[in-house]
Amino acid sequence: MKKLSQEQMAALREKIAKKGISPLAAVALEGISEADIKKAIEAKADISEYSLELVMKVILGEFSADILFSLFKKGCELYHDTDCLIAIGIVNHKLPENLIYTIIDSGYCLAEDADFILIRETISGRLPEKVIRYMLEKKYEFSAPGWEAIFESGIDFMVDAYIKEFYPDVKI
Repeated sequence: MKKLSQEQMAALREKIAKKGISPLAAVALEGISEADIKKAIEAKADISEYSLELVMKVILGEFSADILFSLFKKGCELYHDTDCLIAIGIVNHKLPENLIYTIIDSGYCLAEDADFILIRETISGRLPEKVIRYMLEKKYEFSAPGWEAIFESGIDFMVDAYIKEFYPDVKI
């Protein structure tokens, strides 16, 4: 991934700050290499308390996104704020879009706020519809506010999915 410009970093810090996440979070992993983290993930060590810092390092370009793919493939659980930061990172193209497919395929359910971010940004056109289509196809467990947003979107395939989920007897 390329390094972000100062303007991009300022905008990202502002978005992160709105979520109540300190942009200084990456300091907790200072001096720990990506190779060390990969070894910990392979050993199935619990690194959830550092997950926020890890995602920050990827967004800042200090670690590769491969480390996040490894986390989900190994079934690691993350904190609520980390899930939200991942969703924000995907929406702002600071994390690869295909990370969401790995997350879904791993059976991981994002925090309520995170899946809502993905839905909202798909509705607004900032994320391609294929993201939500994939989530629906894979029977992702959306939160209640997520399902509500899906229904209220007015987008045909999303409304159809809502009706199939909650009113399976209704013919569409």
